[in-house]
Amino acid sequence: MHHSTKIEDILRKYMPHAAVPLMATWILDYHILLRITAKRKTVLGTYSPPPKANAPHTITINGDLNPYAFLVTFVHEVAHLRVWLRFKNQVNPHGKEWQTVYSHLLGKVMEVFPADVASALRQYMTNPSAATCRDEHLYKTLKKYDKDNKGLVLLEEIPDNAVFKVEDGRLFTKGEKLRKFFRCTEVGSNRKYKISGLLSVALVAKQV
Repeated sequence: MHHSTKIEDILRKYMPHAAVPLMATWILDYHILLRITAKRKTVLGTYSPPPKANAPHTITINGDLNPYAFLVTFVHEVAHLRVWLRFKNQVNPHGKEWQTVYSHLLGKVMEVFPADVASALRQYMTNPSAATCRDEHLYKTLKKYDKDNKGLVLLEEIPDNAVFKVEDGRLFTKGEKLRKFFRCTEVGSNRKYKISGLLSVALVAKQV
Protein backbone atom coordinates (compact mmCIF):
# COMPACT_ATOMS: atom_id res chain seq x y z
CA MET A 1 0.00 0.00 0.00
CA HIS A 2 1.26 3.48 -0.87
CA HIS A 3 2.60 5.51 2.07
CA SER A 4 0.14 8.34 1.41
CA THR A 5 -2.78 5.90 1.46
CA LYS A 6 -1.72 4.54 4.86
CA ILE A 7 -1.52 8.07 6.26
CA GLU A 8 -4.95 8.93 4.87
CA ASP A 9 -6.46 5.79 6.40
CA ILE A 10 -5.21 6.86 9.82
CA LEU A 11 -6.27 10.50 9.47
CA ARG A 12 -9.84 9.53 8.53
CA LYS A 13 -10.27 8.21 12.07
CA TYR A 14 -9.61 11.63 13.56
CA MET A 15 -10.54 14.46 11.19
CA PRO A 16 -13.17 15.34 8.55
CA HIS A 17 -12.63 13.14 5.50
CA ALA A 18 -12.68 16.09 3.11
CA ALA A 19 -9.52 17.49 4.74
CA VAL A 20 -7.57 14.23 4.72
CA PRO A 21 -5.85 14.39 1.29
CA LEU A 22 -4.39 17.85 1.93
CA MET A 23 -3.33 17.03 5.50
CA ALA A 24 -1.65 13.82 4.29
CA THR A 25 0.21 15.87 1.70
CA TRP A 26 1.42 18.25 4.40
CA ILE A 27 2.63 15.33 6.51
CA LEU A 28 4.69 13.98 3.62
CA ASP A 29 5.92 17.32 2.26
CA TYR A 30 7.03 18.64 5.66
CA HIS A 31 8.31 15.28 6.95
CA ILE A 32 5.98 15.25 9.96
CA LEU A 33 5.88 12.54 12.60
CA LEU A 34 2.28 12.73 13.90
CA ARG A 35 1.67 11.21 17.32
CA ILE A 36 -1.87 10.73 18.59
CA THR A 37 -1.86 10.96 22.40
CA ALA A 38 -4.22 10.33 25.28
CA LYS A 39 -6.18 13.28 26.65
CA ARG A 40 -4.01 15.98 28.23
CA LYS A 41 -5.46 18.60 30.56
CA THR A 42 -3.18 21.50 29.66
CA VAL A 43 -2.66 21.18 25.88
CA LEU A 44 -4.53 19.96 22.81
CA GLY A 45 -1.43 19.66 20.63
CA THR A 46 2.30 20.40 20.46
CA TYR A 47 4.97 21.00 17.84
CA SER A 48 8.67 20.12 18.20
CA PRO A 49 11.29 20.94 15.54
CA PRO A 50 13.73 18.28 14.35
CA PRO A 51 16.37 17.55 17.01
CA LYS A 52 18.97 16.87 14.29
CA ALA A 53 19.43 16.97 10.53
CA ASN A 54 17.05 14.72 8.55
CA ALA A 55 14.92 14.03 11.62
CA PRO A 56 11.17 14.65 11.33
CA HIS A 57 9.14 17.49 12.73
CA THR A 58 7.01 16.10 15.56
CA ILE A 59 3.37 17.06 16.11
CA THR A 60 1.25 15.57 18.88
CA ILE A 61 -2.54 15.84 18.99
CA ASN A 62 -4.96 14.64 21.67
CA GLY A 63 -6.82 11.66 20.27
CA ASP A 64 -10.05 12.43 22.15
CA LEU A 65 -10.80 15.60 20.15
CA ASN A 66 -13.79 15.69 17.84
CA PRO A 67 -12.90 15.78 14.10
CA TYR A 68 -13.23 19.56 13.72
CA ALA A 69 -11.24 20.32 16.88
CA PHE A 70 -8.59 17.83 15.78
CA LEU A 71 -8.24 19.51 12.39
CA VAL A 72 -8.06 23.01 13.89
CA THR A 73 -5.36 21.84 16.31
CA PHE A 74 -3.35 20.08 13.60
CA VAL A 75 -3.38 23.21 11.41
CA HIS A 76 -2.34 25.25 14.46
CA GLU A 77 0.74 23.05 14.92
CA VAL A 78 1.61 23.00 11.20
CA ALA A 79 1.61 26.81 11.36
CA HIS A 80 4.27 26.54 14.09
CA LEU A 81 6.27 24.27 11.79
CA ARG A 82 6.05 26.72 8.90
CA VAL A 83 7.14 29.62 11.09
CA TRP A 84 10.05 27.60 12.47
CA LEU A 85 11.25 26.77 8.97
CA ARG A 86 11.47 30.44 8.12
CA PHE A 87 12.41 32.10 11.41
CA LYS A 88 13.63 29.28 13.69
CA ASN A 89 13.34 30.65 17.26
CA GLN A 90 13.77 34.30 16.36
CA VAL A 91 10.11 35.31 16.66
CA ASN A 92 7.37 35.08 19.28
CA PRO A 93 5.75 31.61 19.14
CA HIS A 94 2.29 33.14 18.70
CA GLY A 95 3.29 36.48 17.27
CA LYS A 96 2.17 38.16 14.06
CA GLU A 97 4.23 35.77 11.90
CA TRP A 98 2.46 32.73 13.32
CA GLN A 99 -0.94 34.44 13.21
CA THR A 100 -0.49 35.25 9.52
CA VAL A 101 0.54 31.69 8.62
CA TYR A 102 -2.18 30.11 10.76
CA SER A 103 -4.90 32.23 9.18
CA HIS A 104 -3.56 31.38 5.71
CA LEU A 105 -3.53 27.64 6.39
CA LEU A 106 -7.00 27.64 7.96
CA GLY A 107 -8.28 29.36 4.84
CA LYS A 108 -7.27 26.28 2.83
CA VAL A 109 -9.67 24.04 4.78
CA MET A 110 -12.44 26.46 5.70
CA GLU A 111 -14.99 24.78 3.43
CA VAL A 112 -14.62 21.56 5.44
CA PHE A 113 -16.23 23.03 8.58
CA PRO A 114 -19.94 23.39 9.34
CA ALA A 115 -21.30 26.93 9.00
CA ASP A 116 -21.21 27.69 12.74
CA VAL A 117 -17.62 26.47 13.15
CA ALA A 118 -16.50 28.33 10.01
CA SER A 119 -18.09 31.53 11.34
CA ALA A 120 -16.41 31.12 14.72
CA LEU A 121 -13.07 30.43 13.01
CA ARG A 122 -13.33 33.56 10.86
CA GLN A 123 -13.99 35.61 13.99
CA TYR A 124 -11.10 33.88 15.77
CA MET A 125 -8.74 34.47 12.84
CA THR A 126 -9.04 38.25 13.20
CA ASN A 127 -6.87 37.92 16.30
CA PRO A 128 -5.98 34.28 17.02
CA SER A 129 -4.82 33.55 20.54
CA ALA A 130 -2.20 31.03 21.58
CA ALA A 131 -4.80 28.34 22.20
CA THR A 132 -8.18 27.54 20.73
CA CYS A 133 -9.59 27.00 24.23
CA ARG A 134 -8.82 30.63 25.10
CA ASP A 135 -11.33 31.84 22.55
CA GLU A 136 -14.63 31.30 24.32
CA HIS A 137 -16.89 31.44 21.26
CA LEU A 138 -14.75 29.07 19.16
CA TYR A 139 -14.23 26.65 22.04
CA LYS A 140 -17.97 26.43 22.78
CA THR A 141 -18.81 26.01 19.09
CA LEU A 142 -16.33 23.17 18.66
CA LYS A 143 -17.53 21.49 21.89
CA LYS A 144 -21.00 21.08 20.37
CA TYR A 145 -19.54 18.43 18.05
CA ASP A 146 -18.16 16.23 20.84
CA LYS A 147 -19.89 12.86 20.44
CA ASP A 148 -19.21 11.27 23.81
CA ASN A 149 -19.53 14.01 26.39
CA LYS A 150 -20.86 11.56 29.02
CA GLY A 151 -23.58 14.01 30.02
CA LEU A 152 -21.11 16.76 30.82
CA VAL A 153 -22.01 20.43 30.50
CA LEU A 154 -20.04 23.64 30.75
CA LEU A 155 -19.87 25.13 34.24
CA GLU A 156 -21.25 28.43 32.94
CA GLU A 157 -24.39 26.65 31.74
CA ILE A 158 -25.53 25.24 35.09
CA PRO A 159 -27.61 27.25 37.60
CA ASP A 160 -26.10 29.33 40.38
CA ASN A 161 -25.66 27.41 43.65
CA ALA A 162 -25.81 24.09 41.78
CA VAL A 163 -23.62 21.20 42.94
CA PHE A 164 -21.33 19.75 40.28
CA LYS A 165 -18.63 17.11 40.00
CA VAL A 166 -15.26 17.59 38.26
CA GLU A 167 -13.12 14.97 36.54
CA ASP A 168 -11.29 13.84 39.69
CA GLY A 169 -14.57 13.22 41.52
CA ARG A 170 -14.60 16.26 43.81
CA LEU A 171 -17.89 18.10 44.37
CA PHE A 172 -18.32 21.87 44.28
CA THR A 173 -21.08 24.42 44.65
CA LYS A 174 -21.18 27.05 41.91
CA GLY A 175 -20.80 30.59 43.25
CA GLU A 176 -20.48 34.14 41.96
CA LYS A 177 -19.14 34.95 38.51
CA LEU A 178 -15.68 36.53 38.26
CA ARG A 179 -15.33 37.53 34.59
CA LYS A 180 -14.66 34.17 32.88
CA PHE A 181 -14.39 32.27 36.16
CA PHE A 182 -16.72 31.33 38.99
CA ARG A 183 -15.90 31.32 42.68
CA CYS A 184 -16.84 27.80 43.72
CA THR A 185 -16.87 26.08 47.10
CA GLU A 186 -15.61 22.54 47.52
CA VAL A 187 -18.18 20.37 49.26
CA GLY A 188 -16.81 19.06 52.54
CA SER A 189 -13.76 21.29 52.93
CA ASN A 190 -15.54 24.60 52.17
CA ARG A 191 -12.40 25.76 50.37
CA LYS A 192 -12.90 28.40 47.66
CA TYR A 193 -11.64 27.91 44.09
CA LYS A 194 -11.74 29.99 40.91
CA ILE A 195 -12.94 27.64 38.17
CA SER A 196 -13.25 28.43 34.47
CA GLY A 197 -16.78 28.69 33.13
CA LEU A 198 -15.65 26.56 30.18
CA LEU A 199 -14.80 23.55 32.33
CA SER A 200 -16.88 20.47 31.50
CA VAL A 201 -18.63 19.26 34.67
CA ALA A 202 -21.32 16.80 35.73
CA LEU A 203 -24.39 18.39 37.28
CA VAL A 204 -25.25 16.65 40.56
CA ALA A 205 -27.98 18.90 42.01
CA LYS A 206 -29.55 21.99 40.50
CA GLN A 207 -29.49 23.91 43.77
CA VAL A 208 -28.50 23.52 47.40
